[in-house]
Amino acid sequence: MSSKILEYVFDYYRKFKINNPICLSGVIMLFGFRWIFLSGSFISLIICINGILYHTFGSTCLLKIDLITNIFLIILINLLTRHQPFTIICSLLVLLMYKYNKSNNIIHVFGVQLPLAYCLYLYEMCSKNMFKK
Repeated sequence: MSSKILEYVFDYYRKFKINNPICLSGVIMLFGFRWIFLSGSFISLIICINGILYHTFGSTCLLKIDLITNIFLIILINLLTRHQPFTIICSLLVLLMYKYNKSNNIIHVFGVQLPLAYCLYLYEMCSKNMFKK
């Protein structure tokens, strides 16, 4: 049974030529499910759409759009969040991780996407609690 599932996944990958399936799954799991099921966050939706487009098709133009959008959102969240200095330190470590890791997709998911998803979670929970009062 499990071999049939793996065979189907690899056939799908070969047929549609997904550029980066590991990072794509990280974007969907960390930001897509979060947007759909938990928060309805506009920021998560933007990250999810950009990440899906870039990690599926992998063009240079989509890379530039994804990078510029992510950098803008990182700066915005760092300016607005109450969780400082944690968020700025985390963001700087993530930027270093992104810069020096160009080949390992697992490190990208756990060293870049996951910490940024956590910082976004802290920002959104703080924003929701702030507006409830």
